[in-house]
Amino acid sequence: MDSYILGGVNLDDETIDPNYKKGFEHGYWLRRGNSEELDEIINRSKDTKYSSGLKAGRKEATREQVRERFKSNDNEQSQSPDKGIDVD
Repeated sequence: MDSYILGGVNLDDETIDPNYKKGFEHGYWLRRGNSEELDEIINRSKDTKYSSGLKAGRKEATREQVRERFKSNDNEQSQSPDKGIDVD
């Protein structure tokens, strides 16, 4: 796996609990895939480190999706500057 940082956490850092890391990755990809079961998985998880990772991964994926939407909206507005302007 390539080294990467999500949510300000370097997931290759050896001090990260392996269950937290696994939960983060699962939460991230389940959220990116719009999994309807993610909340249920979080609620059923008995491992607090894994559950915390799931929540953090879900949060990071949500942040990225919002950023992508804003960036997409900015690009659309810059391509059509007259959009939304009423001309009398």
